[in-house]
Amino acid sequence: ICEVGYNAIMNAPTKDPGEFYRRIRKRMKDAGFIVGVKNAIYAVQVCPPDGPIKIGRSTDPCNRWVQIMYSWPFEYEIKVLALVPNMQHREDEVLEALREWRIRGEWFKSSQEMFVALRAACDRLYE
Repeated sequence: ICEVGYNAIMNAPTKDPGEFYRRIRKRMKDAGFIVGVKNAIYAVQVCPPDGPIKIGRSTDPCNRWVQIMYSWPFEYEIKVLALVPNMQHREDEVLEALREWRIRGEWFKSSQEMFVALRAACDRLYE
């Protein structure tokens, strides 16, 4: 699991999704993520530090985050909490481990206990 600080918070100050995608990739690289990761499980928090957490899988996580950002009618920030490459086929295990914090679908309540459970669930994928 990769956890990054608030220096990896991303917002969409531009109306151009392509420009935002480039900014996300730069921020991810600056935060130590491997840019260009494909087929990954991800966790992003909307409106940190208390906003809900979206857990999903994507063949292109950076592009998926652009879609999430631009699909909402208002501007907000996202914080990348986890990016687990090559484990997309095990997303259900992570979702099941976090079921007590589920709001709906792939959205979860934010809490310190949830962050601990998220880290443990992602670490178990490599056992």
